[in-house]
Amino acid sequence: MSRHTSHPLIILLVAGALIRLFFVFAVPLYPAQTALPGYNDEPLHLEYIRYIVKWDRLPVWRAEVSDANPLTGEYVQPPFYYLLCNTAFRFGEMLREGAGLYGARLLSLLLGLVAGLFVYWSARRITGSEPAALAAFIPIMFSPNTVFFSALVTNDAALACVCSMAFHSLLLNREGYGGSMRQVKTGVYLGLGVWVKYSAFVLFPLGFLAAPFSRRNDEEWSSRLGERWMASWRVLITAAAIAAPLIIWRVLLYGFTYRDVGRYTPQAALGVSGGGLSHPLMALKLFLRYAAAPFEQTWGSGLEKVISLLFVVILCVAFVRGAREVWRISERWVVFGALILMGAAFLAYNSRNFQVEFRLLAPILTPLAIVTGWGFERLGLPLWAQSIIWAAPTLIIPLLRP
Repeated sequence: MSRHTSHPLIILLVAGALIRLFFVFAVPLYPAQTALPGYNDEPLHLEYIRYIVKWDRLPVWRAEVSDANPLTGEYVQPPFYYLLCNTAFRFGEMLREGAGLYGARLLSLLLGLVAGLFVYWSARRITGSEPAALAAFIPIMFSPNTVFFSALVTNDAALACVCSMAFHSLLLNREGYGGSMRQVKTGVYLGLGVWVKYSAFVLFPLGFLAAPFSRRNDEEWSSRLGERWMASWRVLITAAAIAAPLIIWRVLLYGFTYRDVGRYTPQAALGVSGGGLSHPLMALKLFLRYAAAPFEQTWGSGLEKVISLLFVVILCVAFVRGAREVWRISERWVVFGALILMGAAFLAYNSRNFQVEFRLLAPILTPLAIVTGWGFERLGLPLWAQSIIWAAPTLIIPLLRP
């Protein structure tokens, strides 16, 4: 399927870029206060970049340093995103002191747009429908989490970008494109995702589905079984080889465990003890609320609650409708496999921690968008109505600070 562009795609892409540009320059650097809220983790990500710029080496987290300077809390993160931001930050500082922040934010914006294009291409391959592909593209352009976290300094934008590229490459493998070189490229994308954020490991098992798709009644299926297994192992071995140096480096620095300085502690935030699974209803409520309003500073007003509730209800209806469509196609195991893997990892993490932010689903951005977008398309909503639904929380809730 060719990657030709359509007029609606270009319009949606430009609109998504303009919305992000607004937030790039309008959102203050936390803890500064304006009509819009800042993101409390952004100064930590920015400090990582500043360290690289100042010292020309990667930072190492140390407990005694972090106790004196909490901004070092993200030093435990993999370095790829921060190395990318190095040049953008330096260029901004060359233009004006303090503009490095906007240089790094603009790089996040670019990564977010690239992620959206790969989601669109993947949706076209899976659905075979231009309207369904555009419906999957819309949430990437306008939904609260994808907009905000690709307009700020945070590695979530890079994670979504690399994982969407890995998913698209996996689909090409399954269609038989590119042979062994495509399988190696898919492994590179999967491994590179770990260099952005460790949660990308969740997609590694999808490497077992990398072999070209073939129906069971195919007469040549049995004779090609060894070739199919080799295709999967090329992906997995390449991914493991790319990720291995990072894991070895991490173990040498921190051992097999280290203090999770970025943990969202329920004792401090919610007045309860235990992980998210110990408080399932509270965790579910917060998870759904984060889908509409990623920043807690915007919670509280009656209108925010109404918008958040309506947004979540509509999304759930669309997701169920889209899941019915995906279940009928040959690539259902890739889509649902990614969702199940991420869901299991999310629950396992929250068995001990209480971190239920919707942004943590960035590794499965593509399947989430495909299922939900296809649901919107099957519900008969035109593109303009879909855009309004997705963009409403993004444009309204941040202005409703109690």
